[in-house]
Amino acid sequence: MDWACYIPFEGDFNTIECFLGISLPNDLKYVIENYNKGCPLKNKFSLGNDEYDEIDRFISFNSDGESNIYDYFIDEIKENKMIPFATTENNNILCLKDSNVIIYNVENDEQKKICSSVTELLQMLY
Repeated sequence: MDWACYIPFEGDFNTIECFLGISLPNDLKYVIENYNKGCPLKNKFSLGNDEYDEIDRFISFNSDGESNIYDYFIDEIKENKMIPFATTENNNILCLKDSNVIIYNVENDEQKKICSSVTELLQMLY
């Protein structure tokens, strides 16, 4: 899979996991280590019913700079025990929740399961 615009990961997973209060899955760690804040060139995914969204970019897991994990860990995400990891073209946030990838609509506080893992999400992109 080809990626665009990623930056080096300069963080520490122990610090991030302590902040989030949860261990990150290995497939997400791999993406962060190799494509931090990047965007896969194939970035569309199905929402069902002939609807789709597009990944705008993965969130940076570095502690500094804009659009990092700390900026996206908002109250609604904390309360729902989600881990944000990417933003979409439609201003939604892709999150992990209970080991599933969900799309979170910030405007109406709706959640929808997309798939069962980050690996599965990457495999379904077109």
